[in-house]
Amino acid sequence: MEEAWDEFNQTVKNTSDAVRDLSKAMSETMGEPLWDDETRSRKHGSTTFETCGWCVYTSTGTWKYDCCLDGCCNLLSSYHPNCDVKWGTKCFIKNLGQKDIEDFIRSKECQIVSERKAIARTESEIQILKELTVDDCPPLPHNRECDHFNIGDRVMNYAAKKMFAEHCCLRLGWISGTVVDGYRHHDGCVSFIADEPFHANYEYEQGKGSGSGVSIPFILLESEYKWFASHPDRFLPWLKLACVHDFNGLKIVPESVETPHV
Repeated sequence: MEEAWDEFNQTVKNTSDAVRDLSKAMSETMGEPLWDDETRSRKHGSTTFETCGWCVYTSTGTWKYDCCLDGCCNLLSSYHPNCDVKWGTKCFIKNLGQKDIEDFIRSKECQIVSERKAIARTESEIQILKELTVDDCPPLPHNRECDHFNIGDRVMNYAAKKMFAEHCCLRLGWISGTVVDGYRHHDGCVSFIADEPFHANYEYEQGKGSGSGVSIPFILLESEYKWFASHPDRFLPWLKLACVHDFNGLKIVPESVETPHV
């Protein structure tokens, strides 16, 4: 009876070992280690210069728990193009010879020299910009503060035909108005009521209500409009810098926008 019981326990153990080995093989075939208590709790940096999964120099790619399943070797990437690794990859750097390591070190030293030059060049450019004398030209729209437009401010908004549905635009060009409290005020948007109707949606403030994004160049404070009217040669270059991308899918040709005038 005792022998039968021992045989039974051995069979269970053998079966358990077989299942574990099969599970490990299937897991590794799928590109992952066998996730048990030990691998789940293993920390990033615990296999540095051994295998890549938990090496401190692995980065990007796919991660699970604290393990890099596939990514690249950050340390090797600046030296050799073959830096892609998987969790079970044996350390490439440990396979380099002494001459290779010396060459690797020289490449890092060259990188330091190059980056120091870049820093020095950038610091010089910063100093040049600090010493540059500029006037009070209105800021580019993407540099406007969230409270650039405040309730009661007088504004000028440019209305172009392509900004409206067919037959909806009643007036084109620069339209004067006043900022009001509206959708996402001081949160990226500005609402205003024009002095006169300029679109056919009469349910919206009798055709006078409208809005814009704060970073849209086609709405200006009245003071900004007057500045450009006094410096007409500055408006088109400013607008070209401001129109570096579409606005909600709308592309406006800067040359087609009327220059502010008094």
